[in-house]
Amino acid sequence: MEKSNRCLISVAMITKNEEHNLDRALGSIKPYVDEIIVVDTGSTDKSVEIARKYTDKIYFYEWHDDFSAARNYSLQFPTCEWVLIYDADEEVREDFAGIREFLEKLPDDVNTVYLPTLNYLDWDLKKTEIASTARVFRNGTVKYENIIHNQAIYKGKIVEAPFTIYHYGYIWTRKLKEKKYNRTRNLLVKLLNEKEDLNPVERMYYLCQLYKTESIYEYRYNKYPIIEEIYKILDKEKKITSIGFEVLFLHALDLFNKGFLEMAENLLKFNLTINPNNPDPYYGLLGIVEARKDYDKMIEYGEKFFKLISEVEEHPEKFGWTIIAIKYKASARTLLSLGYLKNGDLERFKKNYYLVFKEAEVTGEEIDKFIKSFAAMFLELDDERYKSISDEIDRLLVEIGKLGLEMRVLDFIEKDLKTGRKIDFEVYRPLMKFEFDKLVLRKLLDYRKFS
Repeated sequence: MEKSNRCLISVAMITKNEEHNLDRALGSIKPYVDEIIVVDTGSTDKSVEIARKYTDKIYFYEWHDDFSAARNYSLQFPTCEWVLIYDADEEVREDFAGIREFLEKLPDDVNTVYLPTLNYLDWDLKKTEIASTARVFRNGTVKYENIIHNQAIYKGKIVEAPFTIYHYGYIWTRKLKEKKYNRTRNLLVKLLNEKEDLNPVERMYYLCQLYKTESIYEYRYNKYPIIEEIYKILDKEKKITSIGFEVLFLHALDLFNKGFLEMAENLLKFNLTINPNNPDPYYGLLGIVEARKDYDKMIEYGEKFFKLISEVEEHPEKFGWTIIAIKYKASARTLLSLGYLKNGDLERFKKNYYLVFKEAEVTGEEIDKFIKSFAAMFLELDDERYKSISDEIDRLLVEIGKLGLEMRVLDFIEKDLKTGRKIDFEVYRPLMKFEFDKLVLRKLLDYRKFS
């Protein structure tokens, strides 16, 4: 990409022991920026050596368990009009190219640009979450506060831009996960215990970060005192930060999994009263109405979920909080299609049914549970409806065979014989584990043919 002589964008990065990430991060961003600032906070690997391939503006800062201090130190060096805050475990792609023209056209009273960050959560790069955060600032207009999960303090007008940053920092080995949990939790606890000038809303923000830390790292026994304090602040202040939407959703799922359906439902609906554009609560509500076998509501909540998810996918920059349930699309699609099937809308059932398999390939969700849900409902159908979805049944049986699932396929054969559905031997053959089973199936087919 050809750049003008104008010094438009500086990158400001702090790093420590990121040799496995730096080539990807700096190599991907370099074509779109004019200046790269790297502040190293004590690397003992080849991070500095790798950084020198992309910039000679490398500075050193002694680490003091304070992310804001390091970040603010890095902000004294950029010389361009705009500063992009960028981390070593991130990457940009070709869709980032338009940011230069976007910034060149901004009016002078705009100081801050929100960009979407897509977080990868697994090694297959299928499970994701997405959020829009303040990333680009007019030089000299931002500073950071607090030692962990530091917050950008900025002023002036804000705009959103659709240039995605891809984040790999949540993909961990077990050892690294433990290390990051201990570091993050200890710094958050230190901040909450020692920083006396936090106002209630700021305190709620860091309590929410601590709750998410306990949830993400699965040390769940520590979460409940945290949520109680969050509730108290929320009740008193009548305000909530964007991360609060995530915590309310996560806590509602926790309540649902423990069988407290009404409490979970109330929390999800409360979330929607203050943030009606949030798709996550609709995913939680889908699970609740499925447990109650309320198929009309399954359709209503499912359609609302996918309408909002489509808006997230088309304009992620407009969502200033993490969208968690985007990684559960196949699960939500299963419940929506089952709702249509139970209500007799076979056209919409079939449309959503096939999307389940496509979306599971993208999100990496375990498809076993979806297959079992469909199998159970298919076998409950009346004879006429069962025969009318013959192709969908065959697709399900093929998936059972491909995955080698332990399921009672003889129940399907019995249902086929009872309803007169055409039996395809080639579909059933992979499900027959022994030659005797295949012989029995062949005899049944021959008996039907000549009876």
